[in-house]
Amino acid sequence: MLQHQRAGSGRTIVLIHGLLGSHDIFSRVVPLLADEYDVVTLDLPGHGGSEVPADVATMPDLAREIAQTLDAIGVQDPVVVGHSWGGYAVCEIIASQPQALQAAAIIYSQPYADPPEKQQGRTDAIKRFETEPWDDVVRALFPAYFADYDPPEMFEEAIAITKQASVDGARFALTTIRDRADHSGTILQRPEIPVLFVSGTDDLSMPEIDLEGDHITKAETRSSHMGPMTVPDELARILKDWIASL
Repeated sequence: MLQHQRAGSGRTIVLIHGLLGSHDIFSRVVPLLADEYDVVTLDLPGHGGSEVPADVATMPDLAREIAQTLDAIGVQDPVVVGHSWGGYAVCEIIASQPQALQAAAIIYSQPYADPPEKQQGRTDAIKRFETEPWDDVVRALFPAYFADYDPPEMFEEAIAITKQASVDGARFALTTIRDRADHSGTILQRPEIPVLFVSGTDDLSMPEIDLEGDHITKAETRSSHMGPMTVPDELARILKDWIASL
């Protein structure tokens, strides 16, 4: 079972972090949601307080592990929010574990598969984590996730959070990201599951979302990829307004 944290009461919202993150990525968002909701944050395998289980190796395995954890702690029909890698996991939950959620917010993330050049970049990053000092690798990777106007201390905080992850965790995350399926069609084919996409105006790491449907909502924050850290108030307001509309 994945490590988890819980705060507040009411309708349940599950927050899932991204690559080399942990529940701490949402430290500014949780208090803004816990005044109205039961907020659960998870640590994905090899990140935060969670180990990489021996039987978890693929994105479908990760979706199953998340669903089993939520079932074990008594969470039913939650709104599941995934940031970056967590958003990819939410797409897989919609595809293979739809009973585990009622609605999905995919934030600073997207439903498409990696093109070949991105896949090669993931493979190269795995090799770097296996052979180079951790700090060198994350300091080379993470500038792409921040905008020039983001406070430098936010960048340093993100770097510190990455140290809660392990090389095994980085390998697992990058492998599942690299090998994930394209779930854009799945989302369109499941109109019973409302989906919110939140993008950042200055998030250069994600493509534009071109999906349209009555069950699909789109919103934007003036931010980089790290909106949960840099614009928590704006993100929390968007989430609350969307949930209230469901």
